[in-house]
Amino acid sequence: MVTVCRAFHWMDQPAVLSLLAGCTAKDAAVVVMGDGSPWTARSAWTDALRSLIQKYTGTKRRAGKDKTYAAHDRPYREILAESPFADV
Repeated sequence: MVTVCRAFHWMDQPAVLSLLAGCTAKDAAVVVMGDGSPWTARSAWTDALRSLIQKYTGTKRRAGKDKTYAAHDRPYREILAESPFADV
């Protein structure tokens, strides 16, 4: 089993899944999960953390040097269904 958390959206997903197919057992599984991003979670501490970050970086969510965050446009289950790990 290969586990991937929030990093999956940064990857060239088809290429990574193809690579994994070549170096895992035939019955391997890929598990993509989230763990509650401080950007989307709503609690007192995540609200305070976002406020602190935005105080120094501005209100737009950053993603790399000179870039802003954009949500992925396809559900991971669709991407996995088109890969060697199609049993979603």
